[in-house]
This record gives sequence, structure tokens and C-alpha cells, in this order.
Amino acid sequence: MTLGSNILLYQLIAGKPGRPLPIQTPPFYAHVRDAARAHILALKLPRIPEGADSKAKRFLVVAPEVTLWAETVRGLRERHPELAARLPSEDNAPALPGPLCKNDTTRTESVLGLTEYVGWQQTVDETV
Repeated sequence: MTLGSNILLYQLIAGKPGRPLPIQTPPFYAHVRDAARAHILALKLPRIPEGADSKAKRFLVVAPEVTLWAETVRGLRERHPELAARLPSEDNAPALPGPLCKNDTTRTESVLGLTEYVGWQQTVDETV
């Protein structure tokens, strides 16, 4: 079994029905194709001089939407009824501990030109 980010979605579809939702992790995501596209776009950039600030090599690749476990489970229940018996209950979803941070993808947009991302529903559906 992988210990990558897919395990976060796997925990939603593997368990007793009606169990509580898992603890909410940061609700930000990027589809693997978006991450791959960012890598390809970065490879086309001019080479950064040796010894340059490493920040010049880094880009934040994250979709603008957020997805909470409760809405992810609701979406799975609607679009994949065959999974209903394996999903946790979205009732009594724990509240977020505070406001969500804002992801500044300005540099990714301006340097790489990456402005469109695969939506969360498609990302979840293709992962499941």
C-alpha cells in the first residue's frame, strides 16, 4: 500500500459504514496531471545560475478550490453509489480549527503560466 497522498482518500472508502469522518487534513490539492504539467513548464524555463536563490526554483502548484472531507464523502455518495456502504457519515463533521490560509500562486501563474487546474470532483473520482 502506498503511503502517499492517495492514502488520504483511501481512508474515506475503506472502513465501516457510518464511522466518523477522519480528521480534516489541509484541504488543498493538485491533480497529478497538473503537477506533471508544472514540471514540464518549469523544464522549458531558462536555466537558473548556479548559486542562485533556491526560491527561484520553487513553485506552489495547488488548485484554487478546497475540498473538505464532508463534501468529498457527499460527492462520492452521489457519483459512486456502489461505495455508499464503505463511506463514513458526514454528520457531525468536525469544524475547522480556524480560517483557511490563502495559497499565493501568483509566481506559478506569472512564470509558468499555469492558471487552470483539474477540479476536485474529477481529481477525487479519478483517484478512487
